[in-house]
Amino acid sequence: MAKSNKSKQLTETELASVQSMTNAFNLLKIKLGDYELMKQETLDKIADVKSAYQKVEVDLQKKYGDVEINIETGEVKEKEVKLKEVK
Repeated sequence: MAKSNKSKQLTETELASVQSMTNAFNLLKIKLGDYELMKQETLDKIADVKSAYQKVEVDLQKKYGDVEINIETGEVKEKEVKLKEVK
């Protein structure tokens, strides 16, 4: 028995459903791409802040030495030396 070459057609409802889901999928992929770009921008900003922080930290160590700084009050004090207990 030979196959029919007659073309078949989706109903309007079926076509609308498939198109709607395809559009929704494409929009979600675009949204995901946007979030990835935002994520990368945020990671870049974090790296910039870390770099700036490290520079300030080096500058403060040059000025005050190896100390502890209370970031709420600005108090600078010598680091406490912890001795290991000998058994």
